[in-house]
Amino acid sequence: MAESTKTNVAEAAPAPGTELYIGNLAWATTPEELTKSFSEFGELSNARIVMSARTGQSKGFGFVTFKDKDCAAKALEAMDEKDYGGRPLNVKLARDRSSASADKPTGPEKLCVDRLHFGNLPKDFSTQDLEAKCAVYGECSNVEVLSRRNHSFGYATFESPAVAQKALEGLDASDIGGDEIKVVFARQKDERRKPKQDKKRQPRNRTAKTPAVQRDDDAPAKEVPTQLFIRNLSWDTTDETLQAFFQPFGELEEVSVIKNRTGRSRGFGFVSFKSEESCKNALEKGQGSTIDDREITLAPAKERQARAPKSNNNTASSKIDEEAPDYSDCVWVGGLPASVEISAVTALFEDSGFEVVETTPGHKKRGQFFCYVTVDSSDTALSAVEKLDQTVFGSGDDAATLSVQVRKPRAAKKPKKRRKPRRRVPKVIEYYDNELYVGNIPADMTDVELATLFKPYGAVAEAQVKGPGRSKKGKIFGFVTFDGADGAAAALAEQDKLNSEGGYDLDLKYSRVPKSQLSAGDEGKVDGEEVVEEESLRVMEES
Repeated sequence: MAESTKTNVAEAAPAPGTELYIGNLAWATTPEELTKSFSEFGELSNARIVMSARTGQSKGFGFVTFKDKDCAAKALEAMDEKDYGGRPLNVKLARDRSSASADKPTGPEKLCVDRLHFGNLPKDFSTQDLEAKCAVYGECSNVEVLSRRNHSFGYATFESPAVAQKALEGLDASDIGGDEIKVVFARQKDERRKPKQDKKRQPRNRTAKTPAVQRDDDAPAKEVPTQLFIRNLSWDTTDETLQAFFQPFGELEEVSVIKNRTGRSRGFGFVSFKSEESCKNALEKGQGSTIDDREITLAPAKERQARAPKSNNNTASSKIDEEAPDYSDCVWVGGLPASVEISAVTALFEDSGFEVVETTPGHKKRGQFFCYVTVDSSDTALSAVEKLDQTVFGSGDDAATLSVQVRKPRAAKKPKKRRKPRRRVPKVIEYYDNELYVGNIPADMTDVELATLFKPYGAVAEAQVKGPGRSKKGKIFGFVTFDGADGAAAALAEQDKLNSEGGYDLDLKYSRVPKSQLSAGDEGKVDGEEVVEEESLRVMEES
């Protein structure tokens, strides 16, 4: 969408360090409110909210410009992350990409001096349209228009920095199709594609002669003197394309475009030479070349670092040794009546002279109840087992004989064996090449009439009409067997003509071979060509 701004003071070119970007603003925030909030840190020369030219609504961010950069620094420190209208503000120094020197790029970023970025282009804007706009100011090249979701942008390279500056001044903020476009100097390619330092991955070594080395995070990876890493490849680039490109630089040993599991290129690859001189020659002369309309980047490949082997600590025995708790001071009490109270079990142990630390109830099963009683020591637990085991608890109908034991740790579950996946045997379907299945046969048609109907296409050896009693769906169908495959193929090709002339609605297809007669040779083929059709009903004549 196009962007416009609302300001409440005169707009001026900001000096470095005096303009602040204010993000995460509420939609209802106005420039007057920004001016009031930030003027307490110093005199402002500009305050604006970025608006959408199509909807007229705020885009949720704006800019304030101070006359003194010290005031801007104070405002940055005080207002960043401060609650403003129910939202924490995102305040930082604004970046100036609206101009660049004719000799070298300026500002915090590395900018091109002869290439422009065109933002907020109309969705239907084409490369030819942008080239026509730029050609007014001078010769241009490498013009492209890209689309991302609901917006479009483009790039164009001019013959000189002076022409680029002239085009920027003439096209910036101009109206195209009701949208106000934004034109700035483009970032340099290396700056746009800077990799993330914390997630940098080492390129794989595709040379079989180079052994994997032990991973050492402190030591940098060694370069392979005869191998190059190729980046920014087209998705359509193949091994043959790379081989044809690098062959003039020297004798090749291996060329590989790296692909994912689906077989699609990942956009990079490797090439290995038999000599270091050929590799250096390709690196110097091939850098920045174009393959399949993409400018490639070359770098020396590095040795693949092998991961240290993981220690196998996942066995069941090691889990028992490390995680099994000590239950030597805990007693298991079983055989209790289901109606017993846990406090009665505690009282039983205390009345018997044992100090109880904790009593944990278990569960009721088959009318009985059990629990765990923790005492002060393992010796006390052994004494409790000796004294209370097989004693009678309760009286009358609730009397029960107790079973008292030292609690044992629960045995670790054995790891389940991983079953190998079953290999599905492909379904074998074969068809007769001289016999046709005929569906939707009229109810009054006989075998002789069916044979007469197909006689013009070849000699009919046999024709059968099957009644509705033999069909699962109650439809009448049949089979026509020719002396050769030519008759069946001709009838199948003339199916539409046969139906139109006779007023039929016949459904013709090759007849399927029964499973009992399948051969292991041909799999689903007729005359050497694969046949993919729905499974047709085949009823064999009773012998």
